[in-house]
Amino acid sequence: MLKSVFRIFFYTIFSIINSFCFSQHTKTDSIFSVLKTEKQDTNIVNSLNELAWNFKSTNHDTAIILSTQALKLAEKIKWQMGIGRSEHCLGWFNYLKSNYRLSLQHYFKAMEIWENLAALLKAEDEHTIKNLKSKTLGNIGIVHWQQGDYPKALEYDFKALKLKEELADKKGIAKTLGNIGIVYWQIGDYQKSLEYYLKGLKLNEELGDKNGIANALGNIGLVYKAQKKYSLAMQYYLKRFKLDEESGNKYNMALNLQNIGGLFITQAQQLLNSRQKNELCKKALDHFYKVLKMAKELGNRNLITTISANIGTTYYEEKNYLAAKEYFNESLKEAEGAGWMEGCRGNEKNLAQVDSALGNYKESYNHYKKFVIYRDSLFNEENTKKTVQTQMQYDFDKKEAETKAEQDKKDVIANEEKQKQKIVIASVSVGLFLVLILASVIFRNLRQNQKKNKIITEQKEIVEHQKELVEEKQKEILDSIRYAKRIQTALITSEKYIAKNLNRIINGNV
Repeated sequence: MLKSVFRIFFYTIFSIINSFCFSQHTKTDSIFSVLKTEKQDTNIVNSLNELAWNFKSTNHDTAIILSTQALKLAEKIKWQMGIGRSEHCLGWFNYLKSNYRLSLQHYFKAMEIWENLAALLKAEDEHTIKNLKSKTLGNIGIVHWQQGDYPKALEYDFKALKLKEELADKKGIAKTLGNIGIVYWQIGDYQKSLEYYLKGLKLNEELGDKNGIANALGNIGLVYKAQKKYSLAMQYYLKRFKLDEESGNKYNMALNLQNIGGLFITQAQQLLNSRQKNELCKKALDHFYKVLKMAKELGNRNLITTISANIGTTYYEEKNYLAAKEYFNESLKEAEGAGWMEGCRGNEKNLAQVDSALGNYKESYNHYKKFVIYRDSLFNEENTKKTVQTQMQYDFDKKEAETKAEQDKKDVIANEEKQKQKIVIASVSVGLFLVLILASVIFRNLRQNQKKNKIITEQKEIVEHQKELVEEKQKEILDSIRYAKRIQTALITSEKYIAKNLNRIINGNV
């Protein structure tokens, strides 16, 4: 039943979408085909938010309707991730409509979801949750900036930057550096603002992110404008405008047209009454009216506030005070409705000046008192201290993190050295043990060989002794034989002697 209700809702929304947004037709048609066939509620939630995101720059109300339905379905099925993503989307869409209080409510609900999920999810999901937290924190910083709470803006920007650095998210780092640069630009610290903008530009160029490059170029142009380096400012604005035209980003084109118009009016303010001044004012108005039309089409109250004030300023320079007052009042109304303190402060000052020029001194005085109240609220000593402390705290935390990382690195190296030493000691110990065993075996063999040699020597000595005995006996026997022979020889007549004597007898010679 629930799915049927949502599908009926989408058939209605889709027909509305097709009636005014042909540029998104292919993508929305693809997402809608998924919605018609999808059976899992979680995927329907994702598709709703994706479809809503496609309208963030063209129709904020449609985007809010779609993500609101996504949120209701996610709550119905108790899907925490879907609830968090829907709250985050609604935070951004309401910011674009300058509904800052409602935007923060959605963002803080999203942060609550992320914190709860961080405590429940497995370690492998930590990266996803940390990424979602960093995006939400960064957007909270943007809302606080729009509200004129610059210390809070920096606090959340630096929290986001820390997480993005841990994630090594270069694109996110570049975006956050730009947000920090905007805050410093707003409080007049142009040097630090430029420092952050240039860092962001370098990262975006490394990434090839054209949208990021365009934003950085426009912001750098704002700094050069504030430093009265108008030629440089215009160079950066024109570079950005070219990129915005290529991307077809209507909101960014409006911002850049506003910047170019603002540069014309700033230059006009430097001139006395002259033909050149009038020409610059006319160029400024041409740009501003184009932007006002685009801002109203987008329903962006913040942009309407800014551009109405710019138109009022241009008429003031032309000394058309009644027209100037009309647009300043329109700008103030939008700023008050959005709760944008910076917009209120600027318009109270503008109205004080224009009423003074019209001779309405009492009204001028009342507007100036309100301007002072807003100014003191935005730029009081306490806020200045908080802004400085936030930067110092970030620098300290970053330095501490770097020191810790360096120490951890040293500890790892030291542990590796210890492990190596343990391995060496163990190897030497084993080697020595083996040497001892080998020496013991060799010693044992030597002892055994010594014993064997001793036995052999003893046996050899016995054999030698016996040999001597035998030789001695043999000698004695031989001596006895020789002695007997001599005796025999002495006792027995020789054969020759006998034969000689027989011959003599026979021959008669006797």
